[in-house]
Amino acid sequence: MNARQPDWLLVADARQRILDAVQPLDVEAVALLEVAGRILARDVTSPIDQPPWDNSAMDGYAVRAVDVQGATESSPRSLQLIESVAAGAFPFLPVRAGEAVRVMTGAPMPEGADGVIRIEHTRLSGDRVTVFDDTDAGRNLRRRGEDLVRGATVLEAGIVVRAGEAGVLATVSKAACRYPVHRR
Repeated sequence: MNARQPDWLLVADARQRILDAVQPLDVEAVALLEVAGRILARDVTSPIDQPPWDNSAMDGYAVRAVDVQGATESSPRSLQLIESVAAGAFPFLPVRAGEAVRVMTGAPMPEGADGVIRIEHTRLSGDRVTVFDDTDAGRNLRRRGEDLVRGATVLEAGIVVRAGEAGVLATVSKAACRYPVHRR
């Protein structure tokens, strides 16, 4: 009895035959609201750093870590409050030894500060901030370019644009931008 040879293709071979026989469709440029479900025809690079500056990752006090090291309930550290910075505003003063700046989530970090002490670990009395816990020293900030770096490829050609990718496009573009995608 002769062994019969298989008369089918392996999946990988069938896929390769199909890919070898097709050509990508033409490229067209579409607006952001039309890009969902489309395949990017070219890489997209970021024209910006995101975030564009070091900023606070939470509400609290921007401080120099060295000024709060060792702070505990029984051995607190007291700092001079020199300024408050809301999200959307910019600090005017640098943080020097023994000073703190109140910052809201997303607010730019003042020069000299290297961490944000969360409000729960502090008590404000007049223009003095008392820090009771040093676990936030050197933490709770987002560095410039931590999410996106200017010039970096943020989306590669050939991907399907879904909600997450559309969000990235919105972050790195202007409202009037058009995106190169393959025709449907």
